[in-house]
Amino acid sequence: MESQLSPAELVGRVLQLFAVTATPRACEVGLLENSGPSVDAQRLLSCLLDNQERLWPDRILKREALTYIHELKEVRNKWAHASPLSMDDAERASDTAGRLLRLIGCDSGFVDEVRQGIRRLLIATSLDPVVPSAQGTGGTVTVIACSKNKLTHAARAIELYTGPMFRSSLTVASAESSPIFILSTRYGLIGPDAIIEPYEQSLDTLSLERRSALITTIRLQAQEAFVPKPTSIQVLGGQAYVALLREALSRDSLAISSHPRWREVYERVYPRR
Repeated sequence: MESQLSPAELVGRVLQLFAVTATPRACEVGLLENSGPSVDAQRLLSCLLDNQERLWPDRILKREALTYIHELKEVRNKWAHASPLSMDDAERASDTAGRLLRLIGCDSGFVDEVRQGIRRLLIATSLDPVVPSAQGTGGTVTVIACSKNKLTHAARAIELYTGPMFRSSLTVASAESSPIFILSTRYGLIGPDAIIEPYEQSLDTLSLERRSALITTIRLQAQEAFVPKPTSIQVLGGQAYVALLREALSRDSLAISSHPRWREVYERVYPRR
């Protein structure tokens, strides 16, 4: 079982999620050039500080924003210099990041999701669920795509998804010796025993912001779960899920492909006429 993340690790994730969320908005309003991946939190905070008059002509809003910017800069400096941090620091940083994201005009619904996700990190669930280790498995792990159909209450991930494709995929994966992971469009790469809430979020309709945040979450989760790193990942899910994993784990030189029995699973649910 994975140990709970330290306050410093949580603060690092808060800063990374802040950067992933804020970068598209900063590009949209012309504070940064729209040139690829998110920038680091320090650069973003400095950019906001330099453009405070333009962003917040209202004196009261500007004062509020500057408070949040300075708070995040302070906690970022502590984190960067390995100064002692507490769980209170991590929770305060998550709340401050959410408030600042809202003030710079990020989508309010997405900001709420980011804040909720960070709070789940603080209790070592959801975005950092307990996942099995890939150690000693011969180098292959199996990932099952989530399903639209779910229970109406919180449950273990292996039980929450009730769609026929998911259940058929689980039957196939359970017959093998490889560790099983579930790829969720809300929670990322999670273990079967992670307790998660039901949700409505389709991979096909994710905004660029949400997809970027999901990719970052998957990348972070894989770094902790895959020790040592597997040589291959087999996906029981459509090509969109294969593509998502390839994008998230592109730096890891992993062979990511459809599971050899995926077509069998698909045709069991959607038989040819």
